[in-house]
Amino acid sequence: MKPRTRPRHIGNREIGALSHVQDHASRELKTVPGRATLAEAGKLMARLNVGSLLVMARGTIVGIVTDTDLARKGAGQGLDPATASVRAIMSSPVMAIDGRRSVEEAQVFMRSRGVRHLGVMDRGKIVGMFTLSDLVRYLSAFATLVPARSAPVTARRPRRRSSDTSSRRS
Repeated sequence: MKPRTRPRHIGNREIGALSHVQDHASRELKTVPGRATLAEAGKLMARLNVGSLLVMARGTIVGIVTDTDLARKGAGQGLDPATASVRAIMSSPVMAIDGRRSVEEAQVFMRSRGVRHLGVMDRGKIVGMFTLSDLVRYLSAFATLVPARSAPVTARRPRRRSSDTSSRRS
């Protein structure tokens, strides 16, 4: 039997072959009311430094709006950011994955659906968000486990200085 190696960590989160999505997701849900304007949502995303907001109506999550939605569905379609509501461009329902699923399963899910933000579910409720940034952080921790291959070295002749070439011409 192979001896168990010490677990690796990202901050206080352990990484490993069976790392769960919930261990790498943000638990703090960032939300915006469905009646908010695109301008208000954009300002809130900038202030919170996030790429998505969950859209709320009557205390329930009804969708998600992303920075890409603001650009492509809002500005790209000529909507007035001062008057158009978030509900007009949000994606619904929110793509989500059970928090006990592996990070690798989340990666496949995100890739197959073309999404960069996933709700993390626990007992049927969204309790967190797993984003492309979370996935990159998780995967980059593995990059330190594998030694980088050095680039092949190609032999090159040193460049001659202009003073070297002028003496040879004489």
